[in-house]
Amino acid sequence: MNQYKSSKKYYYVYRFGFLVLGVILCVSWFFLLISNSTIKINGVNETAEFQNTWWFLLLIGILVTLHVLLSKKASYIEIDGININILTCGKINKANVDRIEFIKQIPNVKPPLYKLKIKDDNKTYLFVINSLYVEFSGFVKDYSSMSKYLKDKF
Repeated sequence: MNQYKSSKKYYYVYRFGFLVLGVILCVSWFFLLISNSTIKINGVNETAEFQNTWWFLLLIGILVTLHVLLSKKASYIEIDGININILTCGKINKANVDRIEFIKQIPNVKPPLYKLKIKDDNKTYLFVINSLYVEFSGFVKDYSSMSKYLKDKF
């Protein structure tokens, strides 16, 4: 029996990527403010102050919110036909494939993002298959062997 695995790279991207970008943006914003840097706004050079760099805080807030919402749901999935292993937040959740309530692809997200729900578990797990997909006008079609297996099985 084949063993299917999700992408470990995207597991780490969804787990830590938004937080890392938020920290980098926060450090950049702080550096702009303390160094009295000159920034160009609408063609005019101005000294960086809170009044003209407030949008950094807005972007940092959005990135941290995305981190909080997605980091605990990001998962690495291994399916061997009988069992499913779900690695999330450093913990491995093992279950029988029969306990899977649903696996669905979230539309319009590239690379193909799937959500998984297990019966009697109130958590939703998100994982990415990074093999073969096509995007056309915002629609994403997954052509990987794992995608075919998931559609046939569930």
